[in-house]
Amino acid sequence: MNADLLPSLRRLVRGLSAIFWGLPSTLLVCVLMAVAEFPRALGSSPPIVTTGLLLFGVFELARYQPQERAWQTTLDRAKLLALVNFGLSPFVYF
Repeated sequence: MNADLLPSLRRLVRGLSAIFWGLPSTLLVCVLMAVAEFPRALGSSPPIVTTGLLLFGVFELARYQPQERAWQTTLDRAKLLALVNFGLSPFVYF
């Protein structure tokens, strides 16, 4: 078995897990921050943390197959979207 494959697969699983848990939690937290009044006491940190989890997951996925051009092109688009989402997440509080 290739020695570089196991660390690469570990990062893939870590990234997929972060996206799997981050996507629904981001949806719930951002909608709750926009609608309800009680989470506003926490400030703008909950949307930043959850969208940061998504950003972390996408960056972990980027380390899986660095030699695959199509994979990296698709992940570059996802990174851009995750970065914009992360940058705009504090505005959910306002």
